[in-house]
Amino acid sequence: NIRFWIAIQDLKYSPNDQIDQKTERIYEEFLAPGAPAQVNVDSRTLDQTLDCLQKATNASTRRHAFTHSEEHVFTLMAKDSYPRFVRSQIYKGVLSAAQQQGSRRLGWRNFIFNMGAAKKPQCKPAKKDELHSQNLPKQLSSDSLPVRTAHAVRPEATAE
Repeated sequence: NIRFWIAIQDLKYSPNDQIDQKTERIYEEFLAPGAPAQVNVDSRTLDQTLDCLQKATNASTRRHAFTHSEEHVFTLMAKDSYPRFVRSQIYKGVLSAAQQQGSRRLGWRNFIFNMGAAKKPQCKPAKKDELHSQNLPKQLSSDSLPVRTAHAVRPEATAE
């Protein structure tokens, strides 16, 4: 639902020459029968939206053709998705970590990569000569980046 709502927001502020293409993509992805990410809208709202799409004669009217569906999905998110998120363990963990930090800002990257433990970066400015002597990979890949992920597999675990 949030992806649909974001796509509509993007459509509203797109240049006129992109409206037709984006309108078609939104319909095919979210509202068409059997759509890959079909949103939950009732038949009355869907009929109103389809009617607006058919009657739209220019980019200005097509830009706002999804208004009924957008409002319906926003209401669903406000009444269902958001309350479920607030009750989720993810939200509770972020909230708890933020409260433990007091007035210091935690930052989402720090929370995700350090599991909420706020650490000050141990960086010092590099000298010009040190920059050239570092052994940096010639091409960056996910294997060369020092990022811990939840899906990281230890080499010794795969050797079995």
